[in-house]
Amino acid sequence: TVEKGFVEGHAIEEGKFVESVGGGISQFATTLFNAAFFAGLDATAVAAAVVSAARHATTVINTDVEAVRLPPRFSRSDAAALLASARSATARPLAVDAAGTAAEVPTRTLRHWLRAEATPSGLRLAVDTETAVHDLRRLVPGAGEQPVDAGVEIVDDAAVITPAVDGTSCCAAAAGPTIAAALRHRGALPIDLPLRHQPANRTTDEVQALGITEVIGSFTTRHPAHQARVTNIHRIADLVRGVIIEPGETFSVNGFVGKRTVEKGFVGGHAIEEGKFVESVGGGISQFATTLFNAAFFAGLDIPEYQSHSIWIHRYPRGREATLSWPKPDLVVRNSTPHGVLIWPTYTGSSLTVSLWSTPFVTGEQTGQTETKVGNCTRVRTERTRHYLDGRTKVDAVFATYRPAEGVNC
Repeated sequence: TVEKGFVEGHAIEEGKFVESVGGGISQFATTLFNAAFFAGLDATAVAAAVVSAARHATTVINTDVEAVRLPPRFSRSDAAALLASARSATARPLAVDAAGTAAEVPTRTLRHWLRAEATPSGLRLAVDTETAVHDLRRLVPGAGEQPVDAGVEIVDDAAVITPAVDGTSCCAAAAGPTIAAALRHRGALPIDLPLRHQPANRTTDEVQALGITEVIGSFTTRHPAHQARVTNIHRIADLVRGVIIEPGETFSVNGFVGKRTVEKGFVGGHAIEEGKFVESVGGGISQFATTLFNAAFFAGLDIPEYQSHSIWIHRYPRGREATLSWPKPDLVVRNSTPHGVLIWPTYTGSSLTVSLWSTPFVTGEQTGQTETKVGNCTRVRTERTRHYLDGRTKVDAVFATYRPAEGVNC
């Protein structure tokens, strides 16, 4: 700062010459750096001083050795030779193979990995292992076997834990030295990359501790059979089946399933957009949203995000239903209990059931409903009372707003 006696001078900031208070002090830094670089303790002198001091020591050896100017271990020609070797070793891409997944590491990437390593016999090429492993994971992302998280399946009306299975992925830390050795002695064949152990995210013991043992909430909705929308209902049920909402966590249907597309197995079906019936890929999955909504309602879980259909569809409970679209509206369920909650949908050709499995902690029941006019529309308030096993009760409500007819705004 100016207060410390500095003035403006030339400096470099973000690759450009500028004027800055204190500009020029890099000259001091460079000079100090080189003074420290070439100064050190001579190992032979230190050894002799320690031996001499030890002859007169009792319990502590004290000695004093002055720093001297030390010559560099490696010369400019050593560095030039290493550079030439590096250019030759990386003149072409390096073929690699990770458990049957082949790839080529580009020359530019290889050179980004290279480092000089000092050895007793001189300088040699080395590889920055951390950078190399990071880049290799992007080059061969599918290598190895993906781990499988522990989960829960319902078999013969009983919750059965499916154990976790650890996997492998690219690449282990040994990949760095392996690549360095291959670059020093280039061969024609791809080099085999070592895989790293990839543990499952959710262990068998962790699932056991979640206490998923019985049904805490279930709901069934019905629909006509043999319609295109039934394909979509079954598809989303298959995707969500087996999801576990851990204590305190939330489950977003849109966040988990993503946009409904033909590639994901969805087809065209009836949907409501801006108060009008239309055809849309994934149309009909609101049947799943409504069924899950009601299962969570009666299980006493939190439903922090939902939206009713803008037109009431008579096969759904009035005021107690939800719709889905991409990216909004979404349906989000929060597990506000101390136990895990398993979502387990099942279906027939004309019905859908969503059952929630856990350890009993709270139940919900509808204890009231009122309707009020909002312009041309009707606002429905559905009261829920939650009963906890410890004797507490809580009252909350869900809401729906319905147009009187297609295309009529509030």
